Amino acid sequence: MVGKDKLQTNRTCPNCKTNMESKITNWTFFCRNCGLWTSNLGSKENRLLREMDVSQKDRIKGLHSIRLENATITRRAFEKHDTLHGKTLCDVGSGYGWFNQVFEEGGAQVLGIEPEKIVAKQARVKTRIGYFPNALKRGERFDIISFNDVFEHMNHPSKVLEEVHKRLNKKGKLIVSVPSSGGLFYRLIPVFHKLGYREPWNRLWQCEFNSPHVLYFNSNNLKALIEKKGFRQIDKGRLKTFELRGLKNRINTGKGTGKIISCLLFAVLVLTYPLINYIFPSDSIFQIFEKV
Repeated sequence: MVGKDKLQTNRTCPNCKTNMESKITNWTFFCRNCGLWTSNLGSKENRLLREMDVSQKDRIKGLHSIRLENATITRRAFEKHDTLHGKTLCDVGSGYGWFNQVFEEGGAQVLGIEPEKIVAKQARVKTRIGYFPNALKRGERFDIISFNDVFEHMNHPSKVLEEVHKRLNKKGKLIVSVPSSGGLFYRLIPVFHKLGYREPWNRLWQCEFNSPHVLYFNSNNLKALIEKKGFRQIDKGRLKTFELRGLKNRINTGKGTGKIISCLLFAVLVLTYPLINYIFPSDSIFQIFEKV
């Protein structure tokens, strides 16, 4: 449940700099000009439930399969444009290192940056504990920098992109994967909210997690934001929203979902698996950019 926030009416879109309007709740905002969504969940006064006890076991089982699958999809797309052999890669918010494992198998020299100590220590690839860019050494540069389900948590995306540009070698690549506001679930869940069932909207924004979503992009406004900072898009594609393996554990990582609802949700997702992952608009996307 989200705390009682003061309604903000002067929020400016971080992409197109136009005024945003409060929509759905008093803590989510929408830009009618470019379609970007933001929240104030990243502000100090709204850091809710930071002590939330998320089972590491459920977290790993729930995410391992889907993260490996999506990393493989992204790697295949990257290799259409460039080889990985000998390339240096820095994955920001690298978690358990699954993305880096897949790219390391392709020949990349990988480094992860992860702020959660308990997670970083379980990674099987080289990982530094800390935040980007502070965890990097002075003058340290890479051929590839990636943000996998991380960029939507950034309070100041433009500043982050400026630092990424500095840290990339000539013709370096930026890989970004994010949940998409153009996806099926993002379009359907506001309907449930209007009917009084607010938990799905809160879960969509990860209100109850220690790192909630601050931004929700679609492929167009993400491209616009990044290309303003000295990049050009060279590829994009859809990622899978979920995998059946580990799905129950993933559902159980959130609060407020009772056993009956969890079972119903699991059944619906199993039955609609092919439609959600291959037919309907994707809830997870990747985009690859080159430094110019």
